[in-house]
Amino acid sequence: MVNQRRQQEPNRSRSTIDGLPPLVKATVEQMIVDHRYYREIVEYLKEQGVSLSIDSVRRYTKKYLKIARELH
Repeated sequence: MVNQRRQQEPNRSRSTIDGLPPLVKATVEQMIVDHRYYREIVEYLKEQGVSLSIDSVRRYTKKYLKIARELH
């Protein structure tokens, strides 16, 4: 099953943020769009019980914005 997923989506990396509940993920993405500081996003996630580094949020932000630009 995992190998099938990798074959179907070979370039897609999965982050912890991708696995968050939809409302939390949507809030993080809105914070990205609103140009909030990474440390603010990390603090919000901490309040939600999720421990992530600033670098993890930075990587997710970079990926998210790249996809958003490709869609527009």
